[in-house]
Amino acid sequence: MYLRNTWYTGYLPFNENRPYDRFGKPYNISQVVDERANFVQSKYQAYSVHSIVKCIDQPLYSTAAYSVLFISFFASYSATIVHAALFNYSNIAEAMKNTLFPSRRRERLTDVHYRLISKYSEVPQWWYGLVFIGSVIMAFVALTIYVPEAPKWVCPYSEHALTSYSYLRREYLLSS
Repeated sequence: MYLRNTWYTGYLPFNENRPYDRFGKPYNISQVVDERANFVQSKYQAYSVHSIVKCIDQPLYSTAAYSVLFISFFASYSATIVHAALFNYSNIAEAMKNTLFPSRRRERLTDVHYRLISKYSEVPQWWYGLVFIGSVIMAFVALTIYVPEAPKWVCPYSEHALTSYSYLRREYLLSS
């Protein structure tokens, strides 16, 4: 990848884990955010996109080792799903059938763990609803406290929003 200059990796150091701008220098995040560390599209277009092309389809400027690392991450996710489907298909199919037909589940489960746990009563379904409502309330509270300028509809994405926001804020403060 490095020797063939795939994705412009030949112009960058071989083994770095930081992004680079189109000039081959470490990416300066303070160039694309405002004073509150919010992303600004026009600043991104001016700093990151080549002036001749002016399109979003610019290549990712990362080193060869970092690109191979991300490719291997995505390959391992796909390989895990394919491996589970190929080698454990019968167990997965059996579990799905037992989930869809509760009477079948009671007939099939006779192992020692099932016999031990069957002495205890089932948890009521409304407990799961309470846990869900409590976690949604805590997510809204955390979003309101830590990222007050974020709209509340991002609550389902709040974990990702909080980590991305804190990363951008840290990079902005470090580059200032």
